[in-house]
Amino acid sequence: MSIIELGEIRDEPASTPPVRGPRATGRPLGGAAVLLLSLVLLAGATPPAQRTVSVVPASRLATAYLAADGVFVVDPPTPDGDRYLTAYAQPSPPGAGVRRRWQAPLARIGDYLDVRVEWGLVLATAANEPNRVFQTTAFDGATGEQRWRHPGALQPTAGGGLLLTDVREDGAGVMSRV
Repeated sequence: MSIIELGEIRDEPASTPPVRGPRATGRPLGGAAVLLLSLVLLAGATPPAQRTVSVVPASRLATAYLAADGVFVVDPPTPDGDRYLTAYAQPSPPGAGVRRRWQAPLARIGDYLDVRVEWGLVLATAANEPNRVFQTTAFDGATGEQRWRHPGALQPTAGGGLLLTDVREDGAGVMSRV
């Protein structure tokens, strides 16, 4: 048998509760200030951007490119084989229609693969399908007047410039700086 000693029972005075520190008087006011500041900031926040939809008057077979401050549409060939590049301005107020800025004829070669805007020029790159010969045409961004047409496809450079690369099947090629 084992005995467990639990100690003696004595009549000790009741322990005194710990003393609380002084109550902070500024906390309710600070909490209200933080709440008011958050409400003001949240009320002043802008609503999320909504999607703007504008209809561009083009054929279903046309290809549209969004570049710089406009929409550029490469129309499918007409029955005569003519093609056009049409520039539309982006609508400024939401819901406003698009305005055609200019229209320019395109060369009758292959498929147009890219339209981009660089240094105030609209650059359209096309490829002739049988032998994959690329050709780039530059139009004035404001008027649509053709500035130049050279063989080659656009390649960006590290310094922000552009190269026209014209590589042939036989391995020969030419690079031009734009």
